[in-house]
Amino acid sequence: MCLAYWLALTVGLLHPKGGTLPPLGFGGDSFNVAHFVAFALLAVLVRASRLPWRGMSWLAILFGYGVLTEVAQLAVPGRTGRVVDVLADVCGIAAGMIVARLALGSGDRLPSG
Repeated sequence: MCLAYWLALTVGLLHPKGGTLPPLGFGGDSFNVAHFVAFALLAVLVRASRLPWRGMSWLAILFGYGVLTEVAQLAVPGRTGRVVDVLADVCGIAAGMIVARLALGSGDRLPSG
């Protein structure tokens, strides 16, 4: 599930822009909220998966992925790479890792049930 979501996220982030997101009522940029939520979910799925490596290795990989996707967007028609999106990605990753850690405790997987 984690890898399928990661692939879908990559396709979504690198697909030519086809429109805009509706305002989410937070007074901010809807894309920043979308980046935050998308990367938080990715972090939760990575933390809950049985993928190799744990902890700081995954943080570095996910942070690098956030930066890499923004840089790659510079080559996609209709897309722009923005520093503020990277910040939203990083905040989402951190929040997702914290939420997953709290939900998992010391275990490796989310509780089923």
